Amino acid sequence: MKTKLVTLCKVENTPSNEQELTIVAERTSDKMTIYTSDNTWITKLNKLIIKNPEDYQIIWTNNTGSLLKVPVSLLTLRAGKNQLTAEQKEALSIRLKEARESKKK
Repeated sequence: MKTKLVTLCKVENTPSNEQELTIVAERTSDKMTIYTSDNTWITKLNKLIIKNPEDYQIIWTNNTGSLLKVPVSLLTLRAGKNQLTAEQKEALSIRLKEARESKKK
């Protein structure tokens, strides 16, 4: 018998300015808690749940929000977007074109 994959429910009747995402990562735990009532984040999390269901433990989900446990190791923070010069953009474009050409062969 095949197990049904559970995903998060979409939030209903909540104005977008009241939808939120909260991440709590305690120093002594290898899991973090994610609460969201934001449909954009629910969509992103659902895609991740479908790809890696073993990493996402849904505590509860309903039409007001969702709470889940996730390994802290999945959290990444970035310094910001790279600002490329016109020359760097052109060089990157050429490299990407060459990579795409080599995949076709």
